Amino acid sequence: MTLRAHGLAFGLLSIAGASFLHADSTQSLAAISKRLQDHRGVAQHRALIFEGEIVRLQAIRRPTCRAGVEHRVTYRISQILWQEPDSPETPGYTVSKGFIDCGEKPLPSPPFVVGTKVIVYCETTRSFSCLPPVELTGKNREKVRSWLEELRAAEGDPALL
Repeated sequence: MTLRAHGLAFGLLSIAGASFLHADSTQSLAAISKRLQDHRGVAQHRALIFEGEIVRLQAIRRPTCRAGVEHRVTYRISQILWQEPDSPETPGYTVSKGFIDCGEKPLPSPPFVVGTKVIVYCETTRSFSCLPPVELTGKNREKVRSWLEELRAAEGDPALL
């Protein structure tokens, strides 16, 4: 099953024929932390937080704007850290996230390529809306897991939210 969504801008850049995903882990971690502090919002937006791997990056020419490029990143879920009890996503599912980039400059930050392990926060009401990914490191994993433990301690598991 592939889940597709369009919107929320995070940068993709095609350099010399190779596509790179750009995301600032510091800003992405701060955004995840902020979302997890809003317990009601986590429930209302049916948050999905997972560890995964970037399995595909695409840049598709579109006449929508002068730059006219639709960027798409596909993640394969390896481990779910938080989800609603009735959510269909499981390890092995792929999530495709796309957006139209009308800017001429890429967002500054370290590049991610196919094969990069990441942590991703998505909201699944209506369509998938994902924050920029966070590089999966031991330190980043522990931060996100500690925030989720704080959420569980305050509210319980997703079913209780």
